[in-house]
Amino acid sequence: FSPPKPTKKSLSTPLRLQQGLHGGGRGATAPPPPLADSPSVRVRPGSRNGGCWMAAASAGESWVHREASKTKLLAALGGLDRGFWATKEQRKEVERIIEELVAMSPDQSPAETLLKEDSKWELLYSDAPDIVGSGTGNGGGLSPSNGEIGQEFNAAEGTITNLVELKPPGALSSLLPDDSLQLQVVINARAMSPTRVGMNIRGTRAVPRNFGGVDVSRLPPLRLDLPVQPPFGEFEILYYDGDLRIVKTGQGYFGVNRRVAD
Repeated sequence: FSPPKPTKKSLSTPLRLQQGLHGGGRGATAPPPPLADSPSVRVRPGSRNGGCWMAAASAGESWVHREASKTKLLAALGGLDRGFWATKEQRKEVERIIEELVAMSPDQSPAETLLKEDSKWELLYSDAPDIVGSGTGNGGGLSPSNGEIGQEFNAAEGTITNLVELKPPGALSSLLPDDSLQLQVVINARAMSPTRVGMNIRGTRAVPRNFGGVDVSRLPPLRLDLPVQPPFGEFEILYYDGDLRIVKTGQGYFGVNRRVAD
């Protein structure tokens, strides 16, 4: 008689951020015992198998800590409306959690990774005044409100397109709930280092979607293509895991983006 062979379980990173950690409960499966205490696994110190198991355990532990910090960050961002309603204290807490994640970034060359594939991202948080103002709200008074804000990366063209949806001011939102105009800024992007991305502005577009309750999405966009492409700044990728991206601009502002399905 020989003991049953142990089965191997692997950790897999979810494509979307988990909104909470799944705890045990009725019907929950008990966690496996530590490797050293498992009667089916005999690992000799310094052996090749021992090194593999220790590396796997370390990687799993890092994943758990990373996902826990990501969950904390999402909780801290809840209710801030991407930073439009963030107070100074809330911004400090967000920056504290960002510091935790920076130390756990799994990709050491995120600039190259990010620019070599097509992807779409939504903005979760920013403290840049030109994006979220001073933190006093979104669309107050007669100022237009911001709908979706995000980015699209095109690997073949080497471009980043910043996307900002403008909607009627809050006072008019109930009268014109579907009206919107999407502003696009097309940027040429290049990796300046393993973590830094340089940008040159290529042109802008205004894409109408709905006006006065009428669908105008078939109208051609208004375009401005620049004959000369001046510098448009740069940003450093502080954290990147393929799902969540945290950057810091050349002016020192933070941006948190989450990948969305194509």
